[in-house]
Amino acid sequence: MNEKNKILKRIQNLKAIEELPTQSIWARLILANIDVLKEEIVLTLPQGVVKASIESLFHPIEEVVNVLSDSNDDNETQVNEVLKDYLNNDLALLLDNYSVELIGTIKDPIVKDMVSLFVVPTVETLRAMSDDNKDNEEQLKEVWVDGFVKDKESQAAFFNGVIVPFVEKIGKDSKFGRFASMALDFISLIVFGRT
Repeated sequence: MNEKNKILKRIQNLKAIEELPTQSIWARLILANIDVLKEEIVLTLPQGVVKASIESLFHPIEEVVNVLSDSNDDNETQVNEVLKDYLNNDLALLLDNYSVELIGTIKDPIVKDMVSLFVVPTVETLRAMSDDNKDNEEQLKEVWVDGFVKDKESQAAFFNGVIVPFVEKIGKDSKFGRFASMALDFISLIVFGRT
């Protein structure tokens, strides 16, 4: 969009604002400015996670402006609903997408496994804390205890990604290190069926 068209669009927005009731003028001004920001910022970004991230930030702001300028006086409840929806849907999806892109750039297999290991429960925690189900403790137990701590793949990844390197680092050349290394091999054999 060239400069002349941008200016004409802003003038049209201002004319439309003049025709509105006084209480919604501020809302229209904010929304018009958000439209300008979208045009100036978002349209210049290449497709991808960064663009999607920036775009997703505008939606809850617009919704909050609409909530605060509507005829419903229960603004607190409405704003909470907007924020919960953003956290549960847009932000969680963004984190999912961004983590997939990030994990794809990690070369070290241990680091890649560790980051992958924590992404799902972290996003699920965000969803659990922002959904309509008030029993957050039970949901978090399902995410972290049942879905993470008791999960064999998570156990193996944590064991190989954290425990083994830690023991190897602290006791590389000591008697403790050799003993700990043998103990880890034994645990790996018993728990995971391999050394």
